[in-house]
Amino acid sequence: MGSADPRRIGSGVGDASGRELLGTSTSDDTPPIRSHNAALRPGTKLYRIYHALLAGSLNRFEAERIGDHCLHSTVARLQSYGIVIARVNEKVPTNWGKPATVCRYWIPAS
Repeated sequence: MGSADPRRIGSGVGDASGRELLGTSTSDDTPPIRSHNAALRPGTKLYRIYHALLAGSLNRFEAERIGDHCLHSTVARLQSYGIVIARVNEKVPTNWGKPATVCRYWIPAS
C-alpha cells in the first residue's frame, strides 16, 4: 500500500486484513470521492461553517447559533478536503459559574 493523499475522504483506511473501508482508496492515482467544491454547496451547514471560519473564528457555542451542534466533526470533515484549520483551547463562562474549556477554530491566512 502506498501513502495516500490525506486530503481524500478516508484515504487509505482499511481493516486488519488490508481491505478498504467505506469506499476509500489506498491508491494515490485514484481521484477523491468528491471534491470540497461539490460538498460546499450554498445553504448547507458545511458551507455556513466554512464561510464563518473564513470570516473569523468559532467555538462550539458560537457554532450552535448557525446550526452546528457538533463543530469538531464539521472541522474534521473540512480538513478531510485539505482545508487547513487552526485551533486553540480557551475558557468560556458557563451558566453554572464554572468556566468550560472549548476549542476555537479558524482558517489561517495563506
